[in-house]
Amino acid sequence: MTLSHERPLPRPAIPLLLQCGMMFWLGCLLSGMLNYDVALSAGLCLVSLGFLFAVFRVSCKSRSGFRLLLALALFFFLGATLMSVSINGLHHKREVLAGSDGAIFAVRILEDPTRGSFGYSVPALIVEPNSDFIRKQLYSYKVVLNYESVSFEYGDEFLAKVDISSIDEHYLDYFDRKGIAARCSVSDLRPVHSSQFGQLSELRLNFASSVSEYLDFDTVNHDAVALIKALVVGNRQELFESDFYNQVKTVGLAHLVAVSGAHLVIVMGLISSCMRAIRLPRYLSVIIQLGFLFAYLVMVGLPVSCVRAAVMAGAGLLSFASHKRSYALSSLGAAIISLLVLDPSASTSVSFGLSALSTLGIVLFSPLLCSWIPDVGKRVKSYVAEPFVMTLSALLLTFPLSMSSFSQFAIISPISNIVAVPFVTVVCSVGVLSFLVLPIAPVFHLLIQITYFFAEALVRVIDALSSVPLVALPVDASIECLTLLSVLLCIVLWLAWPRAFPTRTIVSISVALLLCIVPMRMLDANSTSIVMLDVGQGDSFLVKSRGLTLLIDTGNNP
Repeated sequence: MTLSHERPLPRPAIPLLLQCGMMFWLGCLLSGMLNYDVALSAGLCLVSLGFLFAVFRVSCKSRSGFRLLLALALFFFLGATLMSVSINGLHHKREVLAGSDGAIFAVRILEDPTRGSFGYSVPALIVEPNSDFIRKQLYSYKVVLNYESVSFEYGDEFLAKVDISSIDEHYLDYFDRKGIAARCSVSDLRPVHSSQFGQLSELRLNFASSVSEYLDFDTVNHDAVALIKALVVGNRQELFESDFYNQVKTVGLAHLVAVSGAHLVIVMGLISSCMRAIRLPRYLSVIIQLGFLFAYLVMVGLPVSCVRAAVMAGAGLLSFASHKRSYALSSLGAAIISLLVLDPSASTSVSFGLSALSTLGIVLFSPLLCSWIPDVGKRVKSYVAEPFVMTLSALLLTFPLSMSSFSQFAIISPISNIVAVPFVTVVCSVGVLSFLVLPIAPVFHLLIQITYFFAEALVRVIDALSSVPLVALPVDASIECLTLLSVLLCIVLWLAWPRAFPTRTIVSISVALLLCIVPMRMLDANSTSIVMLDVGQGDSFLVKSRGLTLLIDTGNNP
């Protein structure tokens, strides 16, 4: 994947399909923020259409401009209406489920379980017994299973008695945005024959079990084992339960241990660089990368989040294969529309936003940022500078989501990505090969040992980076303000295109930011503050003074 050019590429044209896709996404998102009312959403669309028409009359008198505005308003209206209809249908499903408490359902586990303060929870799909999960999607219910002692894995399918629990009004909006119909518990479990998706999840589980069995020795680094499972088969349960994941977030590498669009695009880029080094034809390189992408999806069991990420990564790969960003941008717009039609609740999903926006940032701004890089040699540019540029390009559009989700800004993120990406690429690539040769024990043992060696090295690198002073700054800003800042940065880059950005200016801006950040960080470390935290089920007080922190949990008993 070559990003460098003799001169900056001309400013790209934004294809109509991408514009319509973004408006469709915006319509879904705003409809969710307006409590999913169809009439209100329709009124908002009409007001938007009138505003756009007024702008057209003032600034543009061509028919093409009017058609563009009409198309954007139409897709905004369709997105808002689809989200409203979807949530109203979800409310109807809740009423139906309320009358089915204690009934027998067929259940499929949709994701890996997560552990909270009150036990485990996992999203699941329930349908009437003897119903096929694929053909009965319209009559299925997405629920959250809460349990303490029973162990579930992604892809498990069984018959069970389902007890429905009502959703507290305080959390109703959250469950609406997730497309979840109810909370429930199950009993009297009876396993059923797995579907094709269940069989794929069994392959994934067998690989994870084989990794644990082979790497079960006294000096094993358990964080490295958890990292292998997360990167190779997407099983992140052990990683989430470890303290090591906090270090991953601190250095800004959470997107690399999640199956996201940026993760797959960066890994594909490194694989492409290796293939270019051995002088493979471009079409053969693209075929191999697509094959790797498909094999990876099969390995992780085709969960919805991974399929979304693969679609976004495929759109990015298309642009670099054809050298025409318009193809990738149109593909990205089509992917956004298609995925939201299948699941409108994805419009509010952080993973969907990170996948789509990171891919968009990489495709749009990587060529421009890469043109600013001085002549440092082909190898340094391919293996150091270009991954750095791709990380910055992805961050341009994703930092509002990531910073609002993790409440911190990882200053070291670009550097940590440069260091981590080669290790991640080796772990993923060799891990895929070890998955394919799982029945051949000697070869599997050799490959998984190589995988473990690089995974352990990556764990040590992340541990070292996370101990660097000022590696991350706490952020307390609304997503609206962060989004506005992201938009302004993109506008500045767009207007400056294709002028080269002087190196002195980049250095001056970096030094100025550091001079502003360091005093703020020192002031924050020496200040005293008391913050009351209302977490819904109990209150607590956070006391910070002179670099020390004390959390007082008051519980939920008056």
